[in-house]
Amino acid sequence: MAWYSSAPAHRSVQVLSDLAMAGWTLLWVLVGRAAHHHVLERFAPAERLVESGDRINDGVQGADQRLSDLPLVGDLASGVLDGLLGVGDPVTETGRELLASGERLADTMWLAVTGLPVLTALLVWLPVRLHFAVRSAATAANLRRVDDPEALLALRGLATLPVGTLASIDRDPVAAWRRGDEEVVHELARAQARELGVQLPQRSRR
Repeated sequence: MAWYSSAPAHRSVQVLSDLAMAGWTLLWVLVGRAAHHHVLERFAPAERLVESGDRINDGVQGADQRLSDLPLVGDLASGVLDGLLGVGDPVTETGRELLASGERLADTMWLAVTGLPVLTALLVWLPVRLHFAVRSAATAANLRRVDDPEALLALRGLATLPVGTLASIDRDPVAAWRRGDEEVVHELARAQARELGVQLPQRSRR
């Protein structure tokens, strides 16, 4: 299955459209990444909540340890602050929940900002490219099944090529085709092959 046309002009347009699609995709991936980073920055203060909760817990544990280390009264003082152990946990948990929410929102923003424009462009670009690839493959397969593919392309060209193209080949291309003018038949076939984006096959020798 050919992805690109054998006609240089058509192939150039296809390459440019593919490059444009790739560039468009890259652009919106970068924009989505920037949006992702911006959302995470908005939730950055939640990290300080986590740190504050951890510091509170560390402070209580440190104070409890120092009380237990006091001479003479250490055993009595040990455990006085047990009721305060983990007092910073709610603060830490709140910070972690905010960070998790921020990450989910950032991921959603990245998908939305990147996905919508890329998907829209893909719905326009992909059917056109697939249609060409499928049509060129089908045409090439059909041409391989006939004895004189050039004559078949010429006949199709008479029916489908623009009038201006036909007139540029011969003043009366139909009459020329009927009398078997090889030069006109070849030009008609070449023009039709170029229109379809397939290579002009060699005529079978009998």
